[in-house]
Amino acid sequence: AVAEKVDWLKTLKNNSSEGFNTFISQIPENALIVCESNSLRKVVKPGVFVMMKNTKDSQMRKSASEVINQADIIIENNFNDNFEKVIKEIANIIK
Repeated sequence: AVAEKVDWLKTLKNNSSEGFNTFISQIPENALIVCESNSLRKVVKPGVFVMMKNTKDSQMRKSASEVINQADIIIENNFNDNFEKVIKEIANIIK
């Protein structure tokens, strides 16, 4: 699958909220947004917060360790490229 549109929001950590609010004001109200960001989770409450946990590396980035306890879903990524399985797992959890 390919995204219809991709945006990249880059801010200083202390400007994340302001940057996100400016960005989101330009997005249609009922749009589905997939966002890859640990830091943004500190200022935004998403509909569903999914974290991918790297099973091949026991080290976790500081930004990930700061928000993992807020995850609705934690998926252990074994990097077998079975994206369909991951999507089905998420869909089953959020039903």
